[in-house]
Amino acid sequence: MFYQRMPRRRFLGLSAAALTSLSLAACGSGNGQPEVSWYVNDDPVRNAWERDVAMPQFQKLQPDIKVRLISVPWGEFDPKLTNLVVAGIPPDVWCQWGASGFTSCAWRDISMDLTPLVERDKAAFTNFYPGAMKLGTWNGKQIGVPLDLGGTYCFYNKDLFDKAGLPYPPSNWDDPNWNWNEMLRYGKQLTRNVDDPSKAVYGISWAIPIEEVVWLWGGDVYDQEAYVSSAPTVSHWNTPTAIEAIQAYADLINVHKIAPTAAVSSALSSSGDPFATGHIAMMISGIWGFGSYQSTAKFRWGAAAVPGMHSKKTGIYADPMMISPQSKHPEAAWEFIKYLTTTGGRSFMQASGWPVPDTTVLPDWYKQFKGIKPEEIKAVFEGQLKYGQVSPDNLLIAYDRISLITTSELNPVINGQTKARDVMAGLDQKLGRLFQRLRP
Repeated sequence: MFYQRMPRRRFLGLSAAALTSLSLAACGSGNGQPEVSWYVNDDPVRNAWERDVAMPQFQKLQPDIKVRLISVPWGEFDPKLTNLVVAGIPPDVWCQWGASGFTSCAWRDISMDLTPLVERDKAAFTNFYPGAMKLGTWNGKQIGVPLDLGGTYCFYNKDLFDKAGLPYPPSNWDDPNWNWNEMLRYGKQLTRNVDDPSKAVYGISWAIPIEEVVWLWGGDVYDQEAYVSSAPTVSHWNTPTAIEAIQAYADLINVHKIAPTAAVSSALSSSGDPFATGHIAMMISGIWGFGSYQSTAKFRWGAAAVPGMHSKKTGIYADPMMISPQSKHPEAAWEFIKYLTTTGGRSFMQASGWPVPDTTVLPDWYKQFKGIKPEEIKAVFEGQLKYGQVSPDNLLIAYDRISLITTSELNPVINGQTKARDVMAGLDQKLGRLFQRLRP
C-alpha cells in the first residue's frame, strides 16, 4: 500500500463537554505560575516519555513553569486544534502530529514567527545538524524548531535475506547497483507462501507519500515553487514520468505480486506491523521505523538506502515544534521548546528510537540498535539527508485534502482495475480545482 496513515476527516465536531475539557486544559494554572499547554497525539511510547520523562525533567530545570499535557487521537489532532483556535484557547506548544504539516499552521496564521527568538538564543542550537533549522522555516520565517531529524529508509529482515541467500541491501546511498530493478529481483526471491496468510512473506511494501515514488523516477508532480510557497497551483500527474512511476509501483502488486494488496495488508496488520511480524522482507518507511522495530521486531533487521530508479530523492521529516501567537506565556513556551529540542533530545531519542538534530547525541543513536553496526546507521542516515527533501505531506498546505483526492483517483490503479495513463488527466483536473479553492 502507498502512504495513508488513516482516513482523513476535514472536521470533527466536538461536544460541549469535550471542548470544555480541552478548554480547561489550555488555561493557566490559576496561581500566577506560567502554564504551558502541550498538545500531542496518542502514542504509547511518546506519551510515556512526555509524561514520565520530559515534563518532570523540565519541571526540575524550570520550577516556575508548569506544563500540562493534552493528548488526542491522531485522526482528531487537526480538527480539535482548529476548534481550540476558533474558540480562542489554542494550545501553547504543539508539533505536526496530525494529518497536516507545519506549513499549514503557518499559512493559517495559527503558529508564531519564532525568528526573533531563534536569533536571540541561537547559541542553544549550535550543535544542530547543518541545515536542520531550515526544515522548520516557511516564507522566510522560522515557524518551528525541529524535534527530530531523519528521512526515508529501506528496512529489511536479515533473517529472510539469509534464508534466500541474498546479500543485504547497502547502507551507502551512492551504491550504483542498488536500484529499483535490483529491488524487484530481490523481491521475487523473497516472496513466498502468498496463498497462506499465516505464512505469507512479501518481498516489499511501502509506507511513504505516493508523490515520492515519482521522485524516485527523477520527476515531480509539483513545480519547485510549490515547495517554496507550500501552496501548489497545478499538478503534473499526467506526464510520462509520473505515469511510468505509478504503473511500476502498481505492477509490484498486480504483475510481479511481490507486494501485498490493500486487502492483504489490512489482514496482515491485524496481528501487528507486517514487517515486525515477519511478513514483509523490505519495508520502505520513515524514521518512525527505527523506533517501532527496535521494540517489536523479533528478528535481526537492518536499514538501507531506498532503491531508486533515476533519482535517490526521498522524504525528510523534522517535526518542528511550534508556539501559538495567542499564547499568554510565549517566553515560557519558548523555554519549553528549547528544552525539548536540546536537553530533552537525548531522552526523546532513547525512548522513541528517532534521530534528533543534536549532533552531540547522534553518535549514541548510531549505537542504539542491536545487531546493526553504528557505521551503517550513520551512513544510511547521512546519505538520506544528502539526497532528501522535506516530505510533501509535511510541506504542502492542505495535504490532507490533497491526499484524499490522490488516494481516491489512484486506488483503481493500485488495485489493478485500470492503468495509470487512464486516470492521470482526471487527477490533475480534480487537484487543480482544489488548489483554486484553497484558502487559509
